[in-house]
Amino acid sequence: MNDVHLFQKSLKQRIGCVGTGLHTGRRSALNLTPAPDHHGIVIRQQDRGHSTSWAVDLHQLDAQGEDLVLRSEAGRELNVSGLMVALAHADIDHAIIDLSGPELPFMNGSAQPFAFLIECAGIQISDQAREIRPFPTIIETFDGDQWVKLEPADQTLAQIGGSVFNLLDKPLRHHLTARRPMLPDDYHDAQLKALEMPGFELFRLAGSVPTDADEQAEAEAFAAALTLAAGAMMARQYQLQITMNKANPALLLRAWQEAIPNTSTGAAQRNQRVQSRP
Repeated sequence: MNDVHLFQKSLKQRIGCVGTGLHTGRRSALNLTPAPDHHGIVIRQQDRGHSTSWAVDLHQLDAQGEDLVLRSEAGRELNVSGLMVALAHADIDHAIIDLSGPELPFMNGSAQPFAFLIECAGIQISDQAREIRPFPTIIETFDGDQWVKLEPADQTLAQIGGSVFNLLDKPLRHHLTARRPMLPDDYHDAQLKALEMPGFELFRLAGSVPTDADEQAEAEAFAAALTLAAGAMMARQYQLQITMNKANPALLLRAWQEAIPNTSTGAAQRNQRVQSRP
């Protein structure tokens, strides 16, 4: 196999930054460190004597408006929107993320600064293949007139470890794990063309929309970016097809959490492993 999307990825080297949180106005330091194969993404937070560790898992993610929020067992929350979009864009499987402070640095409000950090650190491609399994069920979840359907990928696509994202309110057929998505050649809408990089470019554009821009359009851009980021995380674990009539990250996460049992034991083991690292 020579398709790089089939192999596990981490960072090549440690990298960090310092910035100010949006809600608290306090300075926070962020460091991203390579992690070994099969480790996962773990966030370790230190803030005024409190220590919290999250093994980033789709069962711990919650979509709140334009935010992706991680919840700990102790009830603590952390907004990880821009960081998750950047990690999804870079196709990262494993990283240790140390945060000193109450929240992630706000930067410019988009995923772009986090993506720049990952680009500077470099991406290490392992010789270990991802454990991408066939999606085990078919599930449809509804929220008013919005719906999402998760189902196994068709056999042809499954043979190359791929997944498909269909967003029906846009002419989009997006291969989440492929290096280049399939987009209609004659479609030139700037926001949709941004989806050529899963979520990241759309999130960046949404985060830099002028203050007098249409608020609904900005909210829709954020929703699409976060939905694609969550879908990319799913596609690193299962061969599946995601079909939605409208971008809705909360609905997508709810469908996933209904379809896939919570492997909290594995997450706890990853937490324990990373806490023992220097």
